[in-house]
Amino acid sequence: MLIACDLDGTLTFDGTCPAQPLVDVLEDFAERPDVRLVLATARSPRCLRDWFGRLAQRIDLVCCNGALHLPPGGLPATVRALPATSVGRLLERLDRAGVGWCAEYGDHFVARDATALPWFGDRARRLMAPGQRPPLDGVLKVSIEESRRGMLAAAGLPGVVTLPHATGDMDVVAAGVDKSVAVAGLSSTGAADLAVGNDLNDLAMLRSARRAVVVGDGLPALDDVPHVRRVAAHPRDVERALLDAVPQVGIA
Repeated sequence: MLIACDLDGTLTFDGTCPAQPLVDVLEDFAERPDVRLVLATARSPRCLRDWFGRLAQRIDLVCCNGALHLPPGGLPATVRALPATSVGRLLERLDRAGVGWCAEYGDHFVARDATALPWFGDRARRLMAPGQRPPLDGVLKVSIEESRRGMLAAAGLPGVVTLPHATGDMDVVAAGVDKSVAVAGLSSTGAADLAVGNDLNDLAMLRSARRAVVVGDGLPALDDVPHVRRVAAHPRDVERALLDAVPQVGIA
């Protein structure tokens, strides 16, 4: 039984670790031999390890919108990096437009300035001097602080897809990368038995799941999909939805 959960806007609503009752539910799921728990997020594995500690070593982590999968224990990792040439052209366009960006490598990220996407923090941030070219190989995603200008910068670049977020920022990942693809590869049925999410980068994962929970008022296209229910964007409502949904999909 595979359960895939997004993080931001789904399990946490303030950019910090989810409320303890929700973490307790995840811990309980991780202990069950009949459950395979997956955290599927745009965030890096660094953040998940900081937030969840030992739990992050016991479950599947689908990070960077599906560009990186770490199984329990962390190895072997599955990596889908962006095309290096497209990364270089994208960053050049963003620099010319004066748009902040962060390029994620999994164990660290690089940025042109210290204020771009401040919720990424400073511990793993490596600053690039003006004119300095960051490494172009191995970039899992490029996060851009403004979706509108980010979309313009990414237009026409080969081998990439854009993922705008409800928060106004966006990610660029390799073509074919998606949470739903990574999750499908972990399931014997090709999809999650239960998926929980809230944003555009969760849409395909929610559509393909046997049962799905949309958190908050986004993704109206799913309102008439029979296997989808909607709950309020509040930790207690999400906790209740998880506990209610698990027996309905056959877990004792």
